[in-house]
Amino acid sequence: MRKPPIIAALLLAVLSAITQTAAAQGNFVIGDTPEQFSAYIRSEYDKWARVVKAANIKPE
Repeated sequence: MRKPPIIAALLLAVLSAITQTAAAQGNFVIGDTPEQFSAYIRSEYDKWARVVKAANIKPE
């Protein structure tokens, strides 16, 4: 469904503001599919699990 130009411009402005606010806080916004997001989270989990294991970190 095509949005009217004014709606598209407003959405772009809001998304830009959100992205800038997130970046200013040291975060980043990604616009992937749910499947890509799931794969990213899994890769982060696996990466940090290896770090924790290599450093022999135990929960307190």
